[in-house]
Amino acid sequence: MRNRLWPLLIAIAIPGMTSVAQAADDWQYWNQLILKHEFNDRLALDIASLQKWRDDASDFFLYNVSILPTVSLTENLSLGAGYWCERREEDERWTTENRFLAPLTATWTGKPWVFQLRSQPEYRELENEQDR
Repeated sequence: MRNRLWPLLIAIAIPGMTSVAQAADDWQYWNQLILKHEFNDRLALDIASLQKWRDDASDFFLYNVSILPTVSLTENLSLGAGYWCERREEDERWTTENRFLAPLTATWTGKPWVFQLRSQPEYRELENEQDR
């Protein structure tokens, strides 16, 4: 029982420390929802949404939605091709960023851990002043 508690404590502590470190001089709140469906042993689909609040968690300033189908090429290698849409508030204006991504993920299992190395090229389509 004791050995099972450590991974849970680490999983809770590390994200908490990194979000405080990135916030600089105020508290932020980040909320993420990930839905994953495995169609079979080779094909999966991830749909995710992230929302962020800043200024002591009182100012909603960013959200994104992504969809990522993934196919397993081998037991330890998978390839995806997806889309990410992000909306961010800057100077009381909302801007949109579209990303097209293709992650290649290598996985190694060393019980009880699973190690993953992800290489993810992205194409970013940013709004410019003419788009506003």
